[in-house]
Amino acid sequence: MCDFCQASGLFKGAAPVGICYGRVANNLPQPSSVVNLIKSNGIKYVRLFDIDPTTLKSFSGTGINLTIGVPNELLPFLANANEATALSWLQSNVFAHIPANQVRYIAVGNEVFLKDPFYTPYVVTAILNLYQALKTLNLTNSIKLSSPQAASVVTNSYPPSSATFDPYIESAIIPLVQYLYDSRSPFMVNVYPYFSYINNKNHVSLDYALFKSKNNTVRDGALSYSNLFDASVDAFVSAMEKVGFEGVPVVVTETGWPTKAGEAASEENASVYNGNVVRRAADDAGTPRRPETGVEAYLFDLFDENKKGGEEYEKHFGIFGLDGIPVIDLLGKSILLFLYNEIKAKDDAFERRDTPAVIALGSTRKAKALILLYGAESADAYPFSDERLLKIETQTEEIKMAMDWPKKVKRDVHVNYDEVRCSM
Repeated sequence: MCDFCQASGLFKGAAPVGICYGRVANNLPQPSSVVNLIKSNGIKYVRLFDIDPTTLKSFSGTGINLTIGVPNELLPFLANANEATALSWLQSNVFAHIPANQVRYIAVGNEVFLKDPFYTPYVVTAILNLYQALKTLNLTNSIKLSSPQAASVVTNSYPPSSATFDPYIESAIIPLVQYLYDSRSPFMVNVYPYFSYINNKNHVSLDYALFKSKNNTVRDGALSYSNLFDASVDAFVSAMEKVGFEGVPVVVTETGWPTKAGEAASEENASVYNGNVVRRAADDAGTPRRPETGVEAYLFDLFDENKKGGEEYEKHFGIFGLDGIPVIDLLGKSILLFLYNEIKAKDDAFERRDTPAVIALGSTRKAKALILLYGAESADAYPFSDERLLKIETQTEEIKMAMDWPKKVKRDVHVNYDEVRCSM
């Protein structure tokens, strides 16, 4: 099982962590299959980038909390709409397909101010019209509106306390932050330390971008930073405070690391980076400037997107393969593979208990490759979710005796069987 559940609300005090479901591709599974994948991996928070009815309906009734994106091209319509029109649009395009209690945020536009500036004049007005529609429905406390920004809307971000909003967009961003402050809504930002690293290698180390720094910390007055993620979040906090708005929460609506096709883009680095984002959310870890406040974050992306523009690596942020097998291991665990051919040959009863030929801790692509390499009859890599463990425990005494995997393997049970360790 993908380890989102450790930070997606199942553990008390954890900051929410979710995943982005981008669909700029022509080879993705059907939405219903995708939702099953998300549910089976314990993911409770998902960001969508549009209002596709089929996709929304697939999430209906699942209990999964959604951030629903309003595409940039719809902003002029919503900005010019009156209250009745905005209400009708919201009911017809959102709540007709998904219950309101599953909508956490509505993200109005995406990275408009710097990357799609034509729509800049419409952002805040569209938000205000949608707010009035939510107010009519008595939903302003449960559903928050915001507009995700690129990290580059701040300048002078080294050190974080020096950060300010880009002066060319400050006149547009201050009304947005004013609304967020007044409505107790979060500032949404897309944070990619990978981009910062490849564009500034003389100043940003790979370890600092990957949460691996030990001695190379950045000092900022009395504060110190050991990773670029925290520094980026605090740069936005500083920029908001400089224009007079303290206490606005920050939600990282996109963050991730590519698995291939770019410098330092690899499954290993993606595992380290995304795993640390999940881990810090599970620990409810704050930033040096806000140590008591965990950071809600959404990993990008659910799958690779083969039709995405830009550099080739931008197509390869997917955490799952199209077959549903995770490309990366989010918590960096070792995978233990046990081949049961001998025990099956010796004990027919064992086989009749529906135990697979191979049991893997962590259903990853590397695990499956190792299973095939070792010639197992079955290529299934069974994820050890709590539900799966319980099921297997009731079926086999052998597994019951080894419930403390992977901390300790009881070799007295498996002394005659091959053990394979694969460091992730």
